[in-house]
Amino acid sequence: MNNPSLLDYLAARLRFWRAPPEGLPSLRQLWFDEGADQTAPPADDGTRSKTVWPSPTRLGRGPGPVPWALGGAVLLAVAGQGLLDPEAPRMAAGIVLLVAAVVAVAVAERRGEARTPSGVVVGLEVPESAGVRWKWAAAAVVVALAAGAGALGNRMGPFTIVTWLAAIGLALAAVTPAPAEGVSRWRRLTSWIGRARWRLGLDRSTVLPLVCVALALVVRTGELARVPLEMVSLHAELLLSMVRAVEAEPPIVFPFGVGGLEPVPVFLGALLAPLAGGLSFASLKLGTLVAGLATLPFVYLLGRELAGRTAGLGAMALAAVGQWPDLLSRLGLADGWYPPFAAAALLLVVRGIRHSRRRDFVAAGIVIGLAIQTVSMARSLLLATVVLVAVAWFPAGPTRRRRLMAGLAMVVVFALLAGLPTTAASFNAGSGAGVGWWLGAAEGTHDGSATAGIGERLARCVAMPLWSDGPVWVHGALGRPALDRTAAALLVIGAALTGIGAVRRRRLEDLLLLISVPVLMLPAVLAALQPELAPSPMRCSGAMAPIFVLAGIGLASVVTAVSATVAAPAGRRLAAGLAIVVVALSMLGGRTVVHRSFAEVWDRNSWNASELGEVVRGAAAIGVPVDCARVVGYPHWVDARLVAAEAGFVGSDLALDPTQVDMAAERDGPQLFLVHPEDHDTVRTLADRLPAVTPIRHASRVEGKEFLVILSLSMTGGS
Repeated sequence: MNNPSLLDYLAARLRFWRAPPEGLPSLRQLWFDEGADQTAPPADDGTRSKTVWPSPTRLGRGPGPVPWALGGAVLLAVAGQGLLDPEAPRMAAGIVLLVAAVVAVAVAERRGEARTPSGVVVGLEVPESAGVRWKWAAAAVVVALAAGAGALGNRMGPFTIVTWLAAIGLALAAVTPAPAEGVSRWRRLTSWIGRARWRLGLDRSTVLPLVCVALALVVRTGELARVPLEMVSLHAELLLSMVRAVEAEPPIVFPFGVGGLEPVPVFLGALLAPLAGGLSFASLKLGTLVAGLATLPFVYLLGRELAGRTAGLGAMALAAVGQWPDLLSRLGLADGWYPPFAAAALLLVVRGIRHSRRRDFVAAGIVIGLAIQTVSMARSLLLATVVLVAVAWFPAGPTRRRRLMAGLAMVVVFALLAGLPTTAASFNAGSGAGVGWWLGAAEGTHDGSATAGIGERLARCVAMPLWSDGPVWVHGALGRPALDRTAAALLVIGAALTGIGAVRRRRLEDLLLLISVPVLMLPAVLAALQPELAPSPMRCSGAMAPIFVLAGIGLASVVTAVSATVAAPAGRRLAAGLAIVVVALSMLGGRTVVHRSFAEVWDRNSWNASELGEVVRGAAAIGVPVDCARVVGYPHWVDARLVAAEAGFVGSDLALDPTQVDMAAERDGPQLFLVHPEDHDTVRTLADRLPAVTPIRHASRVEGKEFLVILSLSMTGGS
């Protein structure tokens, strides 16, 4: 048979009464035939791949088929997504329409209206040296052991920092090919600088990504101070960690929260705080805003690597205006630093698999190691890497298999080195790291199993972009689809096209892209003790990059199909206008969710610490010392650490135990007590001790969150 497809194979096998056609390949050969596509992996002849970029897609190539099937698929996907909306839930009808959209995409691909765009073309070049300089490797091991021993005390001292960086440098030297005899590294560097073509200027491939970054900056800073307005206890713990970060030898893992707080978001947040006027909710938001913007280039590069520049640009534009990344950028939580590391790690692992380049695997290991020092759930990136390498390993030949295994070893070694301080510090009992820290998000159930209900949790997580992002409002969840209707419809189109590419064209890249979505959701899938986190926008944020790449493929296919219908230059203009309209619709849909639905949910569930902090700040202005301003504890009420932070006293705790109210009221000097309206015992006690003071009921902008203000300016206590 001449280049049979999977459908030809199934048809031949189902006709069991007939002899199979001559030359029918096996299922393994058919699915994973490496020569079936122009972007085939490197040959097993001792050479490795060389990146050859295709020319940018030229829209408006001339008259083409009218994309009625693809247009119908888009309409069906939008209608189906609308029926899945929680405001009008008709799930059965919505699923039927989405399935019909997938069928329409298959018809469109069959008619030539749409196809999976090709990414970086893989060529051949002389392989780099695969050897290891063992003397340097041995030195790296010795220095790494010293760094680990220094980090066991959970202190980020100079010795730990120097030995850790030295271990990474020695390991890099161990895997770097030795320079040619008689040629120094300095001479090689100056020669490369002399050969490089340096030019100043911006072309379209540079300007458009910059426009996307600027657009994201506009979208994500819109009403940033107001949405959201209040902090939660997780913010208080992060601020307290940043206060300790300026100590002479601060902790590596800060003993706050569940399992401690890793150092990267703490130190980077403290570094950015002066730009926001000091430690505050604004500085926390600035940190996650920077992390969100840093994710966008990796989304573009991943899309360009797997599906071409047009798809990469579409993915970047949709991610720039999408509601999911916008929400994560606004929360100001430590987990908001995770997406750029996950996107960069996926990009480098995919590049390493496709091109068999050692430097990509090494860089991926370093990024994963730094991610391990950012959030605990980043440990799942190592498991995701193993899965992706296994997918590529199965169809590969012997030489390529050896390279993949060597690349996986590089990832593991450099991930351990780059994450060494946090890993070693977790052995310290005072770090707060427990069993859950070691497994990332793989928290076992009470009977010791982390796999109970894993299928259901996986299904909910994979459906999150189209269905529901879960009930955990602190993680940005609203109980609605994580993507707006426009991006969700494009995701359906892109996922269908990518699935067709994996089945009919047997493209390894398509398979890697599809599988990366569930494996990067493992932090939520494996959280067996917290099933409400499956799904969670925060825990599933590692999959944000491949999800938007799939949506970018959908946008690129629609734009390309429209442009091919009309001759240039009108086709190019029509396609550009359509892309702008689609991105604008996505931006408007996301803005409605973020600035209305999310703001309302956050205000309803969070306590009004900012209003209590304003009262404390006003009292301090008239002479009430900060240690005499107290928030009397009440079950399930405001976190007094947040009140102090909102008043400008970050690091203080204004909480007062109700049993200590009587004693506190006897103190001399001005005093301020903030009391829950239903805490009648405290009100009576203060009325007895401070009879001249009348409690004032302070109104709140949110109904039901009023509080009592008891202010005494007397210089003698108990009067």
